[in-house]
Amino acid sequence: MARPSKYRDELARKICAALAEGQPLTKICRKAGMPSYATVMKWRAENPAFSDMYMRAREDQADTLADEITDIADGASGKSAAEVNAARLRVDARKWVASKLKPRVYGDKLDVKVDPESKLTVATDDTLTKMIADGLSELAKLEGKTPEEVLKDVSAT
Repeated sequence: MARPSKYRDELARKICAALAEGQPLTKICRKAGMPSYATVMKWRAENPAFSDMYMRAREDQADTLADEITDIADGASGKSAAEVNAARLRVDARKWVASKLKPRVYGDKLDVKVDPESKLTVATDDTLTKMIADGLSELAKLEGKTPEEVLKDVSAT
């Protein structure tokens, strides 16, 4: 039996529900009666409503994966070292995926502080030209060439 390729709301909702439950799209698409991965990607590109539903399902998937982390970690207590390491790997994989699917919630927090007393300097064209010329002179000295020869070598590459 051929895979479905024509967009249908019912099938799209099933795909998004499975995604939100934490299932990978590749696994969903391997099931009987489901469209191929390429078909789902085509639907996303061609159907804005499905694309929005898909993106919401992916965000929900991040929440599902985050919920699974606690269950996995709780289930690892009292287990052998090998089982604990396997659980740690499963937790780390879910943390990484969740951080990519919903970075504002599960991504690394960046603590950016600005010092209001710091001075911002802006180089002028003359300053930049002098810096480039000085660097070219230093490079020429290191290579035993004239600045013109170094510039010619750099231009040739």
